[in-house]
Amino acid sequence: MSTIYNAPKDLAESLQALDAMTLPATAQQILSEVLRSLDQAEHAADVDTYLAEAGGLILGFQQGDAVGREEGKQLNRIFEAMASNTRRSLA
Repeated sequence: MSTIYNAPKDLAESLQALDAMTLPATAQQILSEVLRSLDQAEHAADVDTYLAEAGGLILGFQQGDAVGREEGKQLNRIFEAMASNTRRSLA
């Protein structure tokens, strides 16, 4: 049996989920900006670019010990859900 993650559905929910995490202020600010950019994407290629950017940032924060492994997974879920929602709105 698989578990379904109840991911944020829009920008406000995604930002709220991000704010609920205990992240360094710099990481919080940068990731919030990427979420806002992702929300404003006008093409699927833009969504992919912002998602890749978020993934790279999250990995960098993990390697720098600013974000733990589980936090990184949670961040990835937030961005994946936001990207999915954005792609749906573009269709």
